[in-house]
Amino acid sequence: MKILMSILNTLFLSACSVFGIPSVEEAGYDVLKEQDTIQIRQYKPLLTAQTEVDASYDKASSKAFQRLFYYISGNNKAQQNIAMTAPVIQEKQAGEIAMTAPVFQEKSGKTWFMSFVLPADYTLAIAPVPLDSTIVLKAVPSKKALC
Repeated sequence: MKILMSILNTLFLSACSVFGIPSVEEAGYDVLKEQDTIQIRQYKPLLTAQTEVDASYDKASSKAFQRLFYYISGNNKAQQNIAMTAPVIQEKQAGEIAMTAPVFQEKSGKTWFMSFVLPADYTLAIAPVPLDSTIVLKAVPSKKALC
């Protein structure tokens, strides 16, 4: 299981794409500008499950991904599986947490924040409540992202 988690973590934190997996829901966005293989996207408002870890990037990334993956795999009060979404956006930033979209990671001081975007049909009112108290559900307004 640890190897599988490591592989999933690496894949989902590596790029803004669905990796050719048609069964993975992609968060809604509009392409504002495109040049070669890079896009500036405007993501629609999102609902995320977020956790924070105080550790080096590698350790924090692995631990946070595992927590969030367990949450969407049924470690919630409803014992409900939640579909994985894409793409993955990763961001390193000191200070204020400025969220972007789907699965992303940010830094504030020594703390890394990672979030999974929940499928579009979830709202704060109906999303399964995490059993892990280190995971919080957050509504995120529309944001721009470089992918």
